[in-house]
Amino acid sequence: MRQTRKSKTNSLVMTAMFAAILCISAYLSITLPTGSHISLINLTVLFIGISLPPFQAAAAILIWMLLGIVGIPVFAGGMAGPGYLFGSLGGFSISFFFVSWLLSFFCKLITRHRRIFYYLLTISAVIFIDLFGTVWYMLSAETSLRAAMAVCFLPFIPLDIVKALVAAHIAPQLRKIAETV
Repeated sequence: MRQTRKSKTNSLVMTAMFAAILCISAYLSITLPTGSHISLINLTVLFIGISLPPFQAAAAILIWMLLGIVGIPVFAGGMAGPGYLFGSLGGFSISFFFVSWLLSFFCKLITRHRRIFYYLLTISAVIFIDLFGTVWYMLSAETSLRAAMAVCFLPFIPLDIVKALVAAHIAPQLRKIAETV
């Protein structure tokens, strides 16, 4: 299907808008003594994956990552630079690229807007984000899996599942809105 000029413009605007929302969500965080952050970034990534087609979802995350790499403070807690992205907590941010594309791809396969599918997809997405980030932390901090799980996974997964449930609950409405734009 050939895109019209209007649909190309809409695609660019939606991608840029979600990249900007992702940048803002990084500032809505609480820094913990471990250096980790409780933030709305995960929830925003889920919304991006639910709302945008796969290429646009991945592009929005890539824009956000590139802004952070060049020094604009868009990562959790207002952090920036390649040191953060490739540091011990960077695995969480890197996983967003994969999750946004995969979530978008699987949401696209859902023809009927049944919440149960969205619940399963978003819960799987946050588990993937937290596990990917935990393994990244374990490898970069040279710690045991047990210690990494205690620092990066177990304290965050309950709240992340709540975020996934919130995203899944409004997913059908978000998909309908995104499909009409």
